[in-house]
Amino acid sequence: NTTLTQVGSVGGVMAYYYLDDVTVTRLDLGPDLELCGVDEVLVVPNVQCPALDYAWSNGDTGLTSLADEPGPLWLELSGNGTCTAVDTVEILLGSGSSAGPDLSPVQCASTPPNSLYDLLEPGTDLGGNFLYQNEPVDASLLSTAGTYAVQYVVPGEPPCGDDMATLTITVHAPPQPGSSISWTICEEHEPLPLILLLGNADTGGTWTGPSGGVHSGVLDPGIDASGVYTYYVQGVAPCPDAQASVSVTIEPCVGLEEQSTPPLGMHWLGQQMGGLHSFRRTDASGQPWTAAVLDATGRAIQAPLSWSGTTLILDLGGQASGAYLLRVQLGDGVAVLRFMHVDR
Repeated sequence: NTTLTQVGSVGGVMAYYYLDDVTVTRLDLGPDLELCGVDEVLVVPNVQCPALDYAWSNGDTGLTSLADEPGPLWLELSGNGTCTAVDTVEILLGSGSSAGPDLSPVQCASTPPNSLYDLLEPGTDLGGNFLYQNEPVDASLLSTAGTYAVQYVVPGEPPCGDDMATLTITVHAPPQPGSSISWTICEEHEPLPLILLLGNADTGGTWTGPSGGVHSGVLDPGIDASGVYTYYVQGVAPCPDAQASVSVTIEPCVGLEEQSTPPLGMHWLGQQMGGLHSFRRTDASGQPWTAAVLDATGRAIQAPLSWSGTTLILDLGGQASGAYLLRVQLGDGVAVLRFMHVDR
């Protein structure tokens, strides 16, 4: 506002002076500011006048300045016939949290880490929280094959906010070679894929024979030798390779026969999977036989019997291990074959 004030008469002429109200604004950059980690902080002075010259100590010349380093930051304001004003603000380095970088670790389900913290890079702040699908999680998650996007969140102290990193964890299943086993088979038995004896084994592995050379994995008792046959399954890194073996004993399996007249030829072909036993008749009469199973004391055993051509299939599943007798009869001819059963 402008005020007209009379001050008196000079030479008969009235004299006046004009008085303007003047407002003086003090330059102020505000309180000290805290810089979190590698962030930037915006400094805004209280005087915003494009007609003035702004000279910041970091080289900025605008109405505001972005500070990205700790230390003092000052502003000199001048121009337009005004006096020069200077103010300084201190930029402090705050204790910003660090969750580290995003990572893509690869694990094996058979050897999960003791803690998810073991997957973080050195220098990462510990004490944060691991979340999978917004729920807290620990290292037990990595006992199952799959891909998991786990967030690691480290709380920040005001004015610094939380920091988060994503761990995209790939977990491979370990190779499954099955379970090692000892197996007795008759030399007259048909060729047998050894992988059937290992249980729940992965396919696609390789076999070696008793001599250490490559083997097809199909045992031909009439040609192959007794010994240890080893199955190897390759693991996907970091899972190691795995192996299982079949210790094979090939027997003539002639049994102990007590035959009457006429002779009845019968061979035990050995015990198969579970409690199944196979027997082969060698006579060429083609006439039907009757058969019965006895235990070592001569007591009759109720067990399923079935013929497949010249092969008799006997199921002793659930029967105790020990010696048993197969009694077959054709007319007046009787043969008794003694064999061993193992309750597997």
